[in-house]
Amino acid sequence: MMEQAVFPIVITGHVDHGKSTLIGRITIDAGRASGANGAFPPIDLAHVMDHFAEERERGITIDTAQKFFQTPLRRYAIIDAPGHREFMKNMLSGATLAEATVLIVDAAEGIQEQTRRHAYALSLIGVRQVLVLINKMDLVQWSEERFLELARQVEKIWGGLGIAPLYVLPAAAATGENISRRSEHLSWYKGPTLLEALDQLVMHKAGEMSLRFAVQDFYSFPPSGPYLVGRVEAGVLRPGMSVTALPGGEVDIIKSVEKFGVPPLAAAGPDECVALKTDGAARFKRGDLLVAGSMPKVSKEVAGRMIWLHPIAAHEGGRYLFCFLGREVGCTLGSIRNMFDPAAMDAIFPESGTLYESHVADILFILDAPLAFDPFCEIHRTGRFVIKSGQQTMGAGTLF
Repeated sequence: MMEQAVFPIVITGHVDHGKSTLIGRITIDAGRASGANGAFPPIDLAHVMDHFAEERERGITIDTAQKFFQTPLRRYAIIDAPGHREFMKNMLSGATLAEATVLIVDAAEGIQEQTRRHAYALSLIGVRQVLVLINKMDLVQWSEERFLELARQVEKIWGGLGIAPLYVLPAAAATGENISRRSEHLSWYKGPTLLEALDQLVMHKAGEMSLRFAVQDFYSFPPSGPYLVGRVEAGVLRPGMSVTALPGGEVDIIKSVEKFGVPPLAAAGPDECVALKTDGAARFKRGDLLVAGSMPKVSKEVAGRMIWLHPIAAHEGGRYLFCFLGREVGCTLGSIRNMFDPAAMDAIFPESGTLYESHVADILFILDAPLAFDPFCEIHRTGRFVIKSGQQTMGAGTLF
């Protein structure tokens, strides 16, 4: 039996607009924060999530973290992503796991630079299901006029990206207004609470796609022989299936699908990490993609759209590591075109040749070895990449 899927959502927005406080409120209201109750002041709610020493000292979220909660419909993994511009790469690393986002806007401060950047970055990596929470409504005396003004602004931002938010909701996370319960202060609002809106989001049906299994490592347990270890990115994996290992093209049969400490599985679906027994496991290597059904593209030249995350600009001819599903391949930036700043969205440089921090461009990558991939619009999980220099994350994006 395949595991019941957990619905991952990412909480994003400008710094200090209330992301950690919201997550603290959700986990407390759902009874998932041990020893907590609704009487905590906002700073304690935020610290339910801001658990690193530096985060507590600086009063910000730096790394991504996850909490779990459950509604009557399903179980959720909630990812808290940092709002500071300097931690954009951390936000993106968390957001790549998400099916949907809750973008928070402070009712008093309104739309900020990182609000726009987060919206664009989320659309770039394929997060299409959006809820917008206008938080801290108490700071504007629960004003319906202010809520409607901000709702129009955020709908314009997302509309420019081809996305319509499912709901724009007013709330005050610190006191729990319109999170899990309705608020007498918001009597003019007739829509759902945040938790009710979350239950209307739709799980991406990666299990109905062609098989994509990313090989992360292999182990040998004599006398049973080597096992491939990795994660199902799309489709369903079953014993007896014929699979092709790319980019090499070797064909093999899956003999068993296993997890430690349990009987062999009849099937494994998206996001499940499993060990595979095959006749030819010893021929495969880390970074191979096992596929069945429709075939992905295989090429040494790949094109994509990338957001640059490092203060040192990228230039045509620059050398980096192209990181994809556990595989690292040397690459050269062949061309940089159509650069723009997603916070401004008002200037595009068609022949830029250079890519600056927090800007986006269309890139042609020339790889040192062939890569098997899918266009992001077809299979999200096998159409995303990260660019590194040594251990430094430099950029991230999606493939055409």
